[in-house]
Amino acid sequence: MIALDVLGGWFAINGGALPGSSNEICYFAPDTLRWRPLGCAHAALISSALGGGLDGFYEKLRWPGWQDEVAALGPGQGFSVYPVLWSLEGRADLAANSRKVVPLNELVAFHEETARQLADVPDGTRLSRSPPGF
Repeated sequence: MIALDVLGGWFAINGGALPGSSNEICYFAPDTLRWRPLGCAHAALISSALGGGLDGFYEKLRWPGWQDEVAALGPGQGFSVYPVLWSLEGRADLAANSRKVVPLNELVAFHEETARQLADVPDGTRLSRSPPGF
């Protein structure tokens, strides 16, 4: 793991167990709960991040006023979002979603465990509804 984001997504160098090429950067997305290869190495990711390249990358995961909310977070904090981002409702209107500040390690663990539990559920089914009582 080389980086986390405030929504519980994370970047990792592929050591061979993730999709894509070895040593390629992969991203575990909180809106799909899946790894996706980014087609670049570590240095290219850093260069892109410093050059503003993450704006397009995160475009669908941002809401009006996100900058102020993120700036108010402390170290090791992130946002638990409801409806969850990997549900149809969670993707419909990010601005309307509820966001709660939580420890980032707990958020990452929640995403990891949820992905493990949903691993055998077909994509069309797993994106149908948010879990009740979340």
